[in-house]
Amino acid sequence: MDFGNFGSTWWCKKWLEALLADADANAVATGMRYAVRGQVTSLDIVDNRVISVVKGPNDGLHNNYIMFPRFSSEKCELFASLLRL
Repeated sequence: MDFGNFGSTWWCKKWLEALLADADANAVATGMRYAVRGQVTSLDIVDNRVISVVKGPNDGLHNNYIMFPRFSSEKCELFASLLRL
């Protein structure tokens, strides 16, 4: 998948590929167009969700979210310990 100006580094491209591997290609392309045009009005991370508000083609605001599985405390600790290396 071509990420255009997004994902200019090798690491970023790999992260985006993994994150969007099962996503609908048309939805991803639409989301990227909105981002490039400055139509994403907010982006927040709450618990295991990434939440955005996007200004649509008719100037209406739309809530969007990506939900990730929750990690157990043990997996969170393991991940944090790997980051400390």
